[in-house]
Amino acid sequence: MRGVALATLALAAPALAQGSPPLNALRDLGPALNNCLKAPPLENEAEITIWFSLKRDGSINGRPRIAFDRAEDENSRRSLAKAVIEGLYACTPLHLTPGLGGAVAGRVFSFRFFVRPHQGARDT
Repeated sequence: MRGVALATLALAAPALAQGSPPLNALRDLGPALNNCLKAPPLENEAEITIWFSLKRDGSINGRPRIAFDRAEDENSRRSLAKAVIEGLYACTPLHLTPGLGGAVAGRVFSFRFFVRPHQGARDT
């Protein structure tokens, strides 16, 4: 399956601001989602790649699919997959310009997420 690779992201940050200007370029999609998605608390590194497509209005078209996932255990893997899919729905519809809406409609995007647990402060 061919798609557009949006970005390699570390999940974190608050939800998209409703009053933000519309996204106008494909390169704006990755940062917009990165600023919206939040990772579940995990003890070990994890990674997931999700495929999805958008409608012209910036909402999800069809069902997102997990293309790849890697985590220390099954619970972490499920927790990450659930957080990414629920987060994707929570972050959409994206506010798109009409031109970008036409460009993304039906196109498959590949989004790769990395989760790295926070390391505590070290005494030196």
